[in-house]
Amino acid sequence: MPIVKAIQEQQNIIDQLKSENETLRNFKSEFEKMAAEIQLLKNSMEAMRN
Repeated sequence: MPIVKAIQEQQNIIDQLKSENETLRNFKSEFEKMAAEIQLLKNSMEAMRN
């Protein structure tokens, strides 16, 4: 049954990668939100200088 064991191992790796991918998507989303907030702050500071 080595083929069954190999397939199970591959499925475990796939599941781990899916989980990592979801985590990275969440980080990307949070990063994009922070980048937008930083840009708003920059714009506000620039408006105050003028």
